[in-house]
Amino acid sequence: MRSLLTIFGLAGLLLLPPPAGAADSPTAGLVLNANRTGLALLDREMERGTGNAAVSPANLSRALAILSMAGKGPGPDALRARLLGPDARPAALPVALAALDKALARPPAADGAAPPLLQTAALWHAPDAVPVARPPKDLAALIDGGPRPLKGVEDINGWVRQATAGRIPTLLDRLAEDTPMVLATALLFKDDWSFPFETSQTRPAPFTNATGLAAEVEMMQREDRMLAVRDGSDGTIGVSLGYRNGYNLLLLLPPAGTPVAALLTPEGTLADPAFMDGSTYGRMSALLVLPRVQLTQRLELTGPDAAMPDLIAGPLDLSRLLKGGPWPPGRAVHAVSLSWDEKGTELAAATAIAASRGMSEDVREIRFDRPFLFLLRDGATGLILAAGRVDSPKS
Repeated sequence: MRSLLTIFGLAGLLLLPPPAGAADSPTAGLVLNANRTGLALLDREMERGTGNAAVSPANLSRALAILSMAGKGPGPDALRARLLGPDARPAALPVALAALDKALARPPAADGAAPPLLQTAALWHAPDAVPVARPPKDLAALIDGGPRPLKGVEDINGWVRQATAGRIPTLLDRLAEDTPMVLATALLFKDDWSFPFETSQTRPAPFTNATGLAAEVEMMQREDRMLAVRDGSDGTIGVSLGYRNGYNLLLLLPPAGTPVAALLTPEGTLADPAFMDGSTYGRMSALLVLPRVQLTQRLELTGPDAAMPDLIAGPLDLSRLLKGGPWPPGRAVHAVSLSWDEKGTELAAATAIAASRGMSEDVREIRFDRPFLFLLRDGATGLILAAGRVDSPKS
């Protein structure tokens, strides 16, 4: 017999199973704290109201890591403690980040296609924030093209647009005229499902969001005799979908009447951590029904609208890259663009941080027809590339 799984609503992207030996790798602490930081930000954003929500722990943590590596003092120290723990030495972060990048790498494609995951960073500076003559090699290697003069906000948006293949056309809508420096990071991901959906099977079906409003959306369908499914003790249902290059999409559907935010803790972990463990998922025959999803999210990281105002609280010191400073944090923005269809998934994320001058056999039906959580992780390290809530499959 087969089960029917109809997935509508909020979703979580997650890679399963957990990477073998990850607990003993130099990247373990960085991955753990990067995931927690991103999911804590997502939890705070979801608690503010309904609607779609998304973050990229991988992209956000890369920006924080570069800021920490680029300077010294209380600001960089606080970021390093967030990413590696309070006892971590300054030299530990470059080593952990380099090891993580190595673990995230995939073998070159036989057809010469781009790797599924690309990450990069850029740094802009005002005339009085002069680049240092000989920056550390490990730090300089992370900055695309080296520090570049800051002429205006379009310089940053143009770079982000190119780095995300146009998926994030505008990251910053404004920038103070006397901004001394801006650091931006970008992430671009594209991979196909291990077993694609047939376009001919896609049909309209109702999707009901958190406010009770139902709308017709395009629902993909795929028969799967070995679908990975896990039932939580509280009634939450988890489904794991694989990609060709070792990534996984985990979809978590809470019980009816339970908000998606209840699946996360304020500390940035899943309320039921066992959903992160691939060995707890059983294989079953099922008809999977999943909406096409297209969502975008833009979050303020500083200022009165920030969901997590303590994330970037200390002074910004980039003395290993730029002369001048330290500077108070200025405008900081994080954006995510994600979509999936019958073929696979595309994800783009970007972060900009500016300084300021001072401031079973039985038939079973599992219907995902309400908001659910999504988490997308790298299979080799467990690093979460993106996570969020889908309240409307297309936004």
